[in-house]
Amino acid sequence: MSKVLIIEDESPLLQNLASFLTSFGDEFEVRTAPSGEEGMAALEADPDVDILLTDVRLPGIDGIEVVRRTVKEWPDIRIVVMTAFGSPDLRTMAEGEGALRFIDKPVDLDALPDILREVSESRQRRSHAVGGLNILEVAQFVAMARETKVIRFKTEQEEGTLVFENGVVAHCSAKRLAGVDAFLEMVVWGEGTFWEIFDVATRTYAKNVDIPTGELLDQATRLSEEVEAGSSRDTSLDEKEAPGPVPTDAAPATPRGAGRKPTKAKKQAAASRSRKTRTKKGKTVHQVDQRESNSAGTAGKENVMALESYLDEFKEINGYLASGIMDFTGEVLAMHATSDKTPLEAAGASFNDIFRSAHAASEKLGLEACRSLVVTTPKGLIVMACSGVESAAHFHLIAVLGEGGNQALARVTMDKVIPQIMKELG
Repeated sequence: MSKVLIIEDESPLLQNLASFLTSFGDEFEVRTAPSGEEGMAALEADPDVDILLTDVRLPGIDGIEVVRRTVKEWPDIRIVVMTAFGSPDLRTMAEGEGALRFIDKPVDLDALPDILREVSESRQRRSHAVGGLNILEVAQFVAMARETKVIRFKTEQEEGTLVFENGVVAHCSAKRLAGVDAFLEMVVWGEGTFWEIFDVATRTYAKNVDIPTGELLDQATRLSEEVEAGSSRDTSLDEKEAPGPVPTDAAPATPRGAGRKPTKAKKQAAASRSRKTRTKKGKTVHQVDQRESNSAGTAGKENVMALESYLDEFKEINGYLASGIMDFTGEVLAMHATSDKTPLEAAGASFNDIFRSAHAASEKLGLEACRSLVVTTPKGLIVMACSGVESAAHFHLIAVLGEGGNQALARVTMDKVIPQIMKELG
């Protein structure tokens, strides 16, 4: 029998979950709490619980604090976090292990018993795409649980990767940013969808976060608060009338723009300020915000054009259809295709994931991370090469050739241009 404590402030859902699990007879012993405070009190009174099933959004003590206290006081309790989001159907990414599990709301009652069984038995389980959280909340959960995970975080327009080693943020990348700057960039994206990638070893990702995780989360929290404060001060451009003087004895008015989501410009400005001046070992480090210069136009265009010039080397190869340069998270840095029938930008990320899986598999065999990979099909082949997982600029190069394409020349060309691209990316 698994002893389950459910913490949920929505009374109908709480009763529904409890009644459903109780219907399985002796398999689940269910206790409930309508708030984080009462849930913590229940654990303190009787910590004999196998699984904690908690919502994220709770009045008073929220889900993050519930998890923090549970991990600290009762580390053997398995934790399942419920979070609501709107996205396409759940997508199975891989299998893995860990003490912390996320499920989406509305809860799929048919799937819930199996999820609780898997959590209770500590078996391998599948990771689904889950949303309704921001990257700061995800990082807090994983750090508290001291787990080793590769997390992919995605919003409608943005995507980034976060890697943890025993709860320590070791790597972060988003767009052309890396390390602390990338994490702070992801903070201002707001809520999104995330999933865990289990088929890639964390050592595949070079360590690029150079400050303690506690300090990183503190910086992110301050940035998040700054963004939220900025949203409450936001004034729409079409509001031409300035507010009149407020009598000293009058109740304070609701701030103009209160409740609005921060605009993209405000988010970027806040992230930029945080990135440009950040504290490291007691010193202030001033950094150039490459993303801002790219957004201005010139630097970004020149960089893309420079990378695209290396793809010209592939265009004379027999059977050439497309080529591209991607960072190791799957973001396309430059690409070229002879026609729309070869949508490399759409398929490139999938092949990038395959390459990372090949890295991990070859390492498991004691052969170190592979440097090249060829996929053959009845109508052609895909040739991929890696700059090296330990290189200063870790990227993947891909070339798509039609039937009868010259694979040997494609590989020779890759060996030629990879050092040049590494120098270009610095």
